[in-house]
Amino acid sequence: MTLTQATPAAPAKLTAPAKAQLAALVDGIPATGYPGTTVGVVNSAGEVQFLGAAGPRDVETGESAQVDTVYWVASVTKLVTSIAALQLVEAGKVGLDEPLSEIAPELAARDLLVKTTETDFELTNASTPITLRHLLTHTAGFAYGFFNKDLDNWIKQTGAPAVTPLKAPLVHEPGTKFEYGINIDWAGIVVERLSGKKLGEYFSDHIFAPLGIKDATFDLSSRPDLAARLATLHAKTPEGYVKIAYPDEIAKPAFDSGGAGLYITAGEYLKLLAALLNGGESKATGERILKPDTLAEALRPQTDKLPANGLGWLAKDGAIRSTNPGLSNDIPLLPGVAKAWSLGGLVNVDKLDNGRSAGATEWVCWGRKQAADPQYGIANLFWALDPTAGVAAVAFSEVLPLGREYADGLGQRASADDVAPVPGFFDTVTKLQDIIFAPGALSAE
Repeated sequence: MTLTQATPAAPAKLTAPAKAQLAALVDGIPATGYPGTTVGVVNSAGEVQFLGAAGPRDVETGESAQVDTVYWVASVTKLVTSIAALQLVEAGKVGLDEPLSEIAPELAARDLLVKTTETDFELTNASTPITLRHLLTHTAGFAYGFFNKDLDNWIKQTGAPAVTPLKAPLVHEPGTKFEYGINIDWAGIVVERLSGKKLGEYFSDHIFAPLGIKDATFDLSSRPDLAARLATLHAKTPEGYVKIAYPDEIAKPAFDSGGAGLYITAGEYLKLLAALLNGGESKATGERILKPDTLAEALRPQTDKLPANGLGWLAKDGAIRSTNPGLSNDIPLLPGVAKAWSLGGLVNVDKLDNGRSAGATEWVCWGRKQAADPQYGIANLFWALDPTAGVAAVAFSEVLPLGREYADGLGQRASADDVAPVPGFFDTVTKLQDIIFAPGALSAE
């Protein structure tokens, strides 16, 4: 199944009315009480069609978010790591389907959880070699404990880190099931082993510098200028939004986490998406980060051949089930929509009712189909890439937990029919997509 073309999209322009609607959307964020949010839209020529920010960067001080506010972008990091890994595939240093055991011996005969309880677990060894394609498509068998009860049990019994448990066992035999987890952290380690560079250095040399991206880092201690603009992490409580500390494994990372460790501004991330819209080449700098054919392979559905019992979240009525309400609520994931994972993100195989094209890619928020509502991911960050429409968008904020906000509290809901969500990031991302993908909102040059 191929939905994405390798040819660059024609530059699209947002109409003046659409820009005015986006400005009104962002200007209305403070009235909702939601913390600082930056919203941006770019076309394939790298022309920023909209960039705006509003709301408090820190709810305690009241300091406002700006267009150059720096965010810990959590899983939004994953796309950059996938690009880095695919560059090494292009260079012939690794194949998508070759075992990675020589590059990363830790992946050979990996421990596999057979069963767990809250007080015990049983392990065996996986029999299938892990490949780079497995890692990039989240089919290697790695998980996150806050989305998988068996791994949650193992983490609580071993004291492993919650976000980046690199020593974690697999929860499925490689290649048999989609399971969102630390797969891209391991892809980042593969990049480091093959390049001889730390992941942040590799990003800087091979992705950020070619695209003119300067405000990005894994290590804020090396960039005090970025640390000074960092958005505060917030938590939604029944009493409202409160400031909380970044977890130590994020604030003081032991390694450059390719799955969740990057700090960057919304405007800088738009430069990356613009290059992908333009077939892998930045029109602004003239530098290429991926060949067109590699990009086409990267954005096509990769998990559509999995058996029905291996689709997990990607089943037509799939849902994210949380083990940790502090990080995530239960979330219905595009109910009724055909979807798949590519080498870079979630692909909506069907055209969405908000006008987003079939074959568009995104993470970590989901579009809408009929009555299904878009949801948002850890720390509430979103990117979407629509090569057919020739436009990409981001919305960045810094709030936990993942999931919808409700007038009667947070709750563990996986049904869109329970209680209407209150305005917040959910509302912002819904309206963002409704505006930019509405008929007549975009005009091609």
